Parts: sequence; C-alpha cells; structure tokens
Amino acid sequence: MIVREILPELGLDYHPISAEKLIFLFGNRLGLPEDIKIKALSLLKVTVKKGLPLIGKDPKGLATAMLYLVTKNTKFKKTQVEIAQAAKVTEVTIRSRLKDLKVVIDNHA
Repeated sequence: MIVREILPELGLDYHPISAEKLIFLFGNRLGLPEDIKIKALSLLKVTVKKGLPLIGKDPKGLATAMLYLVTKNTKFKKTQVEIAQAAKVTEVTIRSRLKDLKVVIDNHA
C-alpha cells in the first residue's frame, strides 16, 4: 500500500530489485567470474519455470542460494558464510532457499 499509494503522492519512485540483478551484484562483491554469475542466473530461470515460488521470498535469499549452488563444485567455491556476508543475509536464509529449491527439483526429478 505504501509503495503503490503513498510514494507516488510524494513524487517518489520505488523499483524493487530482482534476484537476477542481485546475482550479479553479489557475484561482483565475491569476485566471481561472469560465467559463474550467468550459470546462477540460468539456474534461477530454470527453477522458476519448474515452479520455484517467488512471491513472498526475499530476492536476496534466492540470489545467494543460486550463487552457492553454482560455486559449490568449482574452484570458485564460496561458503554460505562468505555469500551471506556479501549479501548481508543470514546463512539460515540461504539454507531456507536451498530447501525450497530441493522441493522443486525433487518434484521434477
């Protein structure tokens, strides 16, 4: 309500940031190469098509979970703590989004 009604009355714009943009922001903070960030973005798109819920989910959590999964088995591996610090979220947030991803993947396996 505040975003839709009050901010326009005050002449202020609000543009929520997407998980897609955050993947690149956090990837840059972590010093990850472009191909890793692109793989994380691709994984996000695939899981959304398979039914990953976005409504009510913090985009920071989704972006961090994708980066964690993509870097997990590479020479650019980052821990949940490192990724959480770069995104200013908790490790619990990352683990929660990973659980959401597991449900989607298990349902489409």
